[in-house]
Amino acid sequence: MIWRVMHRYVRAADRALTGLGLTHLQFQTLALAAWLGRSGAPVTQVELARAGDIAPMQVSHMMKTLEAKD
Repeated sequence: MIWRVMHRYVRAADRALTGLGLTHLQFQTLALAAWLGRSGAPVTQVELARAGDIAPMQVSHMMKTLEAKD
């Protein structure tokens, strides 16, 4: 039951973020980076992976994708 709710939430979030060219995971990671970096200190990919419970390689791939969008 919880999985279905989360799946619907992620699909709805992905649709809402389409206009920004972001996926839910990309948005979530950017928001997490902003939260972790609120002190002004740089945030590493390792910190993002740990805090977001995301595989380090996935964070690396996502950061490359986001950089390419700029």
